[in-house]
Amino acid sequence: PIQQPIPVPTPELITKIPEPTSESTPTPTSANPNPPPNSDPTTVSPTASKTKKPNFIVCQPDDLRFFEEWTPPPHLPNVRVQQVEVYPNTGLPNIDRLRTEGLQMMQAYAASPMCATSRYSTLTGRYPSRSAINREDNLNNDVSRILVPNTKLQDVTGIPDGNDCSENNLAILLKQNGYRTGVTGKWHLGDDNDQHIYTSFQDHVRSCGFDFAESLYADNIGGQWTSNSDPFSHNMEYMTEKAIEFIQQTDDSPFFLYFNPTVPHSSGNVMEALTDFSCRQTSAGTLSSDPQVKGMTDENTSCEQYRQTVIDRATGATDNNKVGSIWVDDAIGALLTALEDSDQLENTFFLFQMDHGQEGKGTLWEPGSRLAQFVRYPNGNFEPNTEFNGMVSTIDIAATILDYAGVDTSDIYDMDGISWRKAVERGLDETKWNSNRCLFHEIDFDRSIRCGCYKYMELDPNGNTYSRGSRRYGLDVDTEVLFDLCINEGIYDITNNAETNDIKNDLPSKVAELKQELQCHLEKTKADRTVMDFEICGPSYVFEEEEEEEEEGGGGGIAICFSGETTVQVKEKGSIKMRELQIGDQVLVENNKNTKTYETVYSFGHHEDDVMGTYLRLLPSKLELSSDHMIYVRRSKAPIPASMVQVGDILSDGSRVDSIVPSIRRKGMYAPFTTTGTLLVNGVLVSNYIAFQSSSTLNIGNSMNTFFTFQWLAHTFNTPQRLWWQFYRSYTTINKLSSQKTNNGISIW
Repeated sequence: PIQQPIPVPTPELITKIPEPTSESTPTPTSANPNPPPNSDPTTVSPTASKTKKPNFIVCQPDDLRFFEEWTPPPHLPNVRVQQVEVYPNTGLPNIDRLRTEGLQMMQAYAASPMCATSRYSTLTGRYPSRSAINREDNLNNDVSRILVPNTKLQDVTGIPDGNDCSENNLAILLKQNGYRTGVTGKWHLGDDNDQHIYTSFQDHVRSCGFDFAESLYADNIGGQWTSNSDPFSHNMEYMTEKAIEFIQQTDDSPFFLYFNPTVPHSSGNVMEALTDFSCRQTSAGTLSSDPQVKGMTDENTSCEQYRQTVIDRATGATDNNKVGSIWVDDAIGALLTALEDSDQLENTFFLFQMDHGQEGKGTLWEPGSRLAQFVRYPNGNFEPNTEFNGMVSTIDIAATILDYAGVDTSDIYDMDGISWRKAVERGLDETKWNSNRCLFHEIDFDRSIRCGCYKYMELDPNGNTYSRGSRRYGLDVDTEVLFDLCINEGIYDITNNAETNDIKNDLPSKVAELKQELQCHLEKTKADRTVMDFEICGPSYVFEEEEEEEEEGGGGGIAICFSGETTVQVKEKGSIKMRELQIGDQVLVENNKNTKTYETVYSFGHHEDDVMGTYLRLLPSKLELSSDHMIYVRRSKAPIPASMVQVGDILSDGSRVDSIVPSIRRKGMYAPFTTTGTLLVNGVLVSNYIAFQSSSTLNIGNSMNTFFTFQWLAHTFNTPQRLWWQFYRSYTTINKLSSQKTNNGISIW
């Protein structure tokens, strides 16, 4: 039995992502704690202390193909456009190290399948349709046209929430929270102007939150931005040297590095870059000496000698991807070595991803939207060869990094993405995650939505997704299409291309459902909105409170627990222990008129026998029903017992669709339920409205609409919405509630 008051997290704790368990970051020990951008660093010694907060590296090579070893989505049916790519004979040992020593996302997506649009979503956590320039360009369009030229990290005056460069990006947030921030390689998020001056370009990138900005490429190689420069091409040696220079600065602050190889993008032929250009020819100008990179070029290996080894390891291959992948792999190996040499490797969250699918680049077909994504972070407890089959997107990267960095997200700009940290750390069933999530994808006027196994697309007949799908790819194309991407109980089909079989005529109700959610997304991302709306369209996963990690001192999440020994007043029985309550007992309650009266316990569930009666847990963050609770579903004109609810049922108030039931979990609880929704426990009034005791747990698709169901079951409870708001992250009404601790071993709101 619980003898002491049970700690309940304060509202302040509930609205924050917890800080890492370690102590705060130590004060920098360098003579100048705020060195000027790109100042000459002094490398740290191998025994330098590890930063308390994790470092972050995001590596996003340009147009890298999806190797077969990485389990790509099914190839396009037309063999002439397939890109069946396997490792070079010598392998890609360093990229493979990231994959095999960490976490591989098996269903990762680019929010938009082009270079710049994907990078925008990575850095902002937002869909490209949120871009300020995009909204300015599409004020007269019902559907925004998503293009590379209008998806930039730039501020636009007069556009609501339009400060993409100065406020709304990951680098700005991390910099504000004590991180050093650096970028090398391709940018592609700035103004495409012909009069390019490298130092001015650096200033623009720094204004977007990056202290360190070197070896930058404004756009694709060969564009107008290069007209004022000496000749140059891909240069992985210089790019890597500058990245290592940033990593090994003496400032003890944690760092964020955005490392963007231009290789293997075909705007600069990779073989020509290796043979016709020297390491001294860079986007910043011509160097006086070769870059020095341990593992690539150093005092014992000249630039020409090293580059010849890249060609030799390609064993006769000359294509950009095969040769370029070796070059990129070497650069990643050099970064890993630098991290090891500076004693920072184990505490660095290293995320590697393609920028989009290459086989279907520029289209919303799976080989265009799906990408490879690996994360190595030993201090994050990722076991080697871990796989996560839940759907994730480039929009999730910013939120996830902020989560691991321990940044308070209660007062930052809104994002479309969410952190997948809890899902991965707790080994969440991926089918459960997928069935409670929808991802959207955008390019040109085309849009797609994937909810669970189903993917629905609305296509412009003049767009690339439609035209290439019908003329080149051999896919089942129409202006509206529906596909089931799964086999065997929600498992993604990696063998057969489901996009050859449009099933919209077989499942009109599914089309209507997804069409509604897609319309929701279009409305919320409409360019002419004066107030931005980031409420999630479709279901959103809410972590169950019994899954919450316990705060220090006890009490997990916002669950409220009572000992089974706690007493309640029962008519004709007097004071009895809560575990002794039975259906039909009349317990003392307090109604809305503050009058004490007796009400009947008409349902409850129990735990399994080994723990039955041990405690009562009240859960305010999910809908739980006992088997005999009555609930409305659309297929029935009258309410039915919860035990009869099925997966796929639509919960409804009789006039509108509220929520799809994606899954049902049977479980045990001990939670008496009364008509008023209150109990007097040990003489203290508590709200039993939040319990919804269960032998059936309904994981509702859309929390926004669950409110109506709560009203039905709360009966005469005055203000159920106050508790309802607290677990929908977009709102913070929880702060209006207060926490009281009594002397009777009970905590109440």
